[in-house]
Amino acid sequence: MLVRYDPVPSSIGMPAQAFDPITRQFLLEAGIAPGMRVLEFASGSGELTFILADLVGPEGQVVGLEESEQAVLLAQGIADTRGIEQVQFVNASVNDGIPPDQMFDAVVGRLVLMYLPDPAAVLAELADHVTPGGLVAFQEIDLTAGKTVPPVPLVDQALGWLRETFKRAGIDIGMGPRLHSLFQEVGLPAPDMRLGAEIGGYLSAGPGLLTNSLRVMLPLVEALEVATAEEIEIDTLELRIRERLEKAQAIMSSPEIIGAWARIPGSPSPA
Repeated sequence: MLVRYDPVPSSIGMPAQAFDPITRQFLLEAGIAPGMRVLEFASGSGELTFILADLVGPEGQVVGLEESEQAVLLAQGIADTRGIEQVQFVNASVNDGIPPDQMFDAVVGRLVLMYLPDPAAVLAELADHVTPGGLVAFQEIDLTAGKTVPPVPLVDQALGWLRETFKRAGIDIGMGPRLHSLFQEVGLPAPDMRLGAEIGGYLSAGPGLLTNSLRVMLPLVEALEVATAEEIEIDTLELRIRERLEKAQAIMSSPEIIGAWARIPGSPSPA
């Protein structure tokens, strides 16, 4: 099967590392364990890779597959600096970078399927490289979620800018809930699923997460004519959100990150 994907432009990024604690718990529950050999799809600069490396330990291995040469160089440099030897980064596409006979105990990805024109084809290709009994585990966003209680109009407006920008860029903002049907579409069992989010009052991480997302995407927000820099006032946005949350005594929940995992049918091959 010929599968290609475009690297995620830097202007369409989500600060996935904000969800690192949720991701770590998800991976542990899914079954990532010491000694496993894991393939990470679209590894970027390695945030998820290094969580995986910690979970599989020095006796395991993590292979990060990434089309951006710049991201691979950055990730490898971080690994070298930290002395993490159980990771390897491969600068290639899905079909170019995985030899047909190379198999893994698990394939993992975070906030990557949402950017693909044909996520089912990519997921099927990746699952073909997981051993019987092995694990397929992905986390994706549900950007349709996220709100304040009671309502704070500035937060609603900022979330609206974010959602509309993703939509106009052709990105699936509801990929998280679709993981259940996507797994089954490619022949995997119905997955177990978990949901996580940031939630709290005016001192919580939510205002910073939302502001940083818009800051990264600001050039695209303007290019797609969703809003202007003058409307957003990015340099003061986080402070204004916190002030209005405090004044309203409101809590804010972030967009949700939804994880799904399933095992390849069959028993593991004898060692």
